[in-house]
Amino acid sequence: MAKKVTITMQNKEPEEISVDEFNLKTDYYDYVLGNVKDANGNQVQGVMIGENKYIRLLEVVEIKVEDVKLDGR
Repeated sequence: MAKKVTITMQNKEPEEISVDEFNLKTDYYDYVLGNVKDANGNQVQGVMIGENKYIRLLEVVEIKVEDVKLDGR
């Protein structure tokens, strides 16, 4: 089942991104809390959501994930 991720960044309008899969804990909160590190042991500052949307984690004000049914499936 596809997911619709709605992200509100500081001083910007909410943006909707459609993705095949998104787990709020492992794809967002683990990065924000510092549980995921880069190859040098540093906290990751930003992540890709979907194929072409890069977000800086510190700029996210609100994030919401919803299941979306695809037509004909």
